[in-house]
Amino acid sequence: LNANYALEAGGRFKAPKLTALKHIGPLQITVKAIGLVSNSHDLGVNIDPGGLMLSASKSELEYLAGDAVEFTVTYYGAALPAGTQVTPLFEPGELGGLSAAYILQANGKFTVPNLTALSHAGPLAIKVQAVGLESSEAFFDVIINPGGLGLSANVTELEYLSQTVVTLTVTYMGYPLDTGTLVETVFDADDFNNLAGSYQTSGAGQFTANQMAAQKPQGPLSLKVRAWGLESNSVLFNVRFDSQKLGLSASPDVFELFRPDNAAFTFTYNAIPLPAGVPVTLSASSGLLENLPASGQTTGQGRLSAPNLTAIKASGPIEVSGTAWGFSAGTVELAVFVQAQYFSSSLDISPKITGPGGSTEPYVSSCVNFTVTLALTYRGRNLSNHPAEIYGFKLSSSGSVTTDGLGRVTGLMTYSEADVSPGQTGMEIYRVIVGGTEFTVPGPQLLDFLNCG
Repeated sequence: LNANYALEAGGRFKAPKLTALKHIGPLQITVKAIGLVSNSHDLGVNIDPGGLMLSASKSELEYLAGDAVEFTVTYYGAALPAGTQVTPLFEPGELGGLSAAYILQANGKFTVPNLTALSHAGPLAIKVQAVGLESSEAFFDVIINPGGLGLSANVTELEYLSQTVVTLTVTYMGYPLDTGTLVETVFDADDFNNLAGSYQTSGAGQFTANQMAAQKPQGPLSLKVRAWGLESNSVLFNVRFDSQKLGLSASPDVFELFRPDNAAFTFTYNAIPLPAGVPVTLSASSGLLENLPASGQTTGQGRLSAPNLTAIKASGPIEVSGTAWGFSAGTVELAVFVQAQYFSSSLDISPKITGPGGSTEPYVSSCVNFTVTLALTYRGRNLSNHPAEIYGFKLSSSGSVTTDGLGRVTGLMTYSEADVSPGQTGMEIYRVIVGGTEFTVPGPQLLDFLNCG
């Protein structure tokens, strides 16, 4: 309104831009003319529900980093009057640092000194309520600091293969992640066992790996997490490893002589099988085993297979030594046994003489010195270079002997007249002990050739 108006015809005057400055009517107006004051005229106030607008000085907020933001409240482009109370409306889990109400300053403005994005996923919305209306929304995109995700653990050392309860804490710019935030673990699959691919944070941004175990004997082993598309720093774990805790076992650990069997050697640490892929070796004294693998890598459950493993000496137990990563894993003893039904022997006598009636049975007499060769076999294989105890065989020294490369024992047999009575014949019996098992071997016939002339 102007201070004065000139009346037009009919006693009229016009106020082209008469504006209601209050949202609640009626508003009264009077005029003064020719020294008199008129009656009052009431003007009602209409408010457009869509006319209240909110704008902000910023359109981006960094997650969890408070920032000063100035807001402006207008109604159809006109700033609401200073002193007007406005109430912010927002999701409590999205924005922080807001008061319950603000009083507008000049030009319809109010300031939030520490407006904070509490959610990492934008846009985040805010509006205000004023003069009985709700304003339009102002939106904030959320900026995430690529280096803001942090990871820490309550332990810095793991014993090799031993299960450990590890509590890990995930933070962003030092603030714990919200409960229920999904985090993905990032690690070399060969480094850890019993570590899930993802977890949900509980209170204080924590999650727990209940049976976490180091799969390598040497550290440091690295673990990171991902959340909201960000990757955290690495947490490093040292590994405690004591080579004295390495062990070796075999299944089976009892073998029959010369009979192949599919065996498996198991390498352990602290009685826990080593993981797959560990470089290992096996060794035994020469001439004791066939098909023993000299080296390889463990498969599941710390095993190294030995197909068709065969014991070729009955003088057990056979000691097999193992190493893992070059460290001694100790020894395992393999027992060896024999069964009488698979043992056989043969005799060769030189010179050969003919017995009574032209018999071709092996004979010896007191008239001739004989060389007798006893050949021993088991399961059809020569007991070559095999320790045996032979009794009754007329060697220069009966007892412990070793067969030659063809499983033979040869001795010079001399029989005196005292060995047989006049007119008596009989059979020599030898007793052979192989691998602790005794076998009876028939020897040659003894002839009474007392008249050698």
